[in-house]
Amino acid sequence: MSLTINPLTVREAEVLRHTLGLNHRPAPYLNRRSSPYRNHFVADESSADHPVCMTLVERGLMQLHRCSPLMGGAHWFSVTAQVSRLFAGPDECWT
Repeated sequence: MSLTINPLTVREAEVLRHTLGLNHRPAPYLNRRSSPYRNHFVADESSADHPVCMTLVERGLMQLHRCSPLMGGAHWFSVTAQVSRLFAGPDECWT
């Protein structure tokens, strides 16, 4: 599986940002930078987001993890290392 560099749709970008926890601005009292702090997205096969995630898997931007009891039996997805680096903070890119 290779990484495909094509423009993302708006929804694909939203899913990637949500997967990394970047879809919401952190509350000021959390004292957290706007950098990735998680790497999972749960999408049941009947959800509208499942096909979006499967497209991202085909493009090499996400990985599919089969149904997990922790996730209510739904599939869950994680972004690949290449995507994580795209969203990493400047100090995290040089490690």
